[in-house]
Amino acid sequence: MPSRTLSTVIEKLASIHDGKKGQTIPNEVMALYRAINATDRFRPRMLRIIVPTLRSSVRKGIMAREDLLDVVRDELVQAADRLPAQRLEDWLAADQRRSAYISALPPDRVSALREGYVAEALQIAADVLDYAEALCG
Repeated sequence: MPSRTLSTVIEKLASIHDGKKGQTIPNEVMALYRAINATDRFRPRMLRIIVPTLRSSVRKGIMAREDLLDVVRDELVQAADRLPAQRLEDWLAADQRRSAYISALPPDRVSALREGYVAEALQIAADVLDYAEALCG
């Protein structure tokens, strides 16, 4: 992609979530999704929250990185609250590195798992923003 604005790049990255059958996905978009998803079955769900939230935020005129991450965090917290405890346990068990996201501070295990899930997803959101900024040129 030639030099573009952050909003244009975010729109391109979000195009994969539009649900249009047969659409051509730009190589830059596929590269990001392949790199983040790898073989993990939980990250695609995270991306389905992160990227459309970034797109709607940019459309509303929110452009500052920290503000974008705050909006994404709010969406991720809501999504994590809807996840059943077993799904969160499965998330943790799927990758031993995820234990680094678990804090001892929350009052119970499910709260700690939810916070860890959100922490990993926020790291992915930061990676998406880094990638989008790099594509801006």
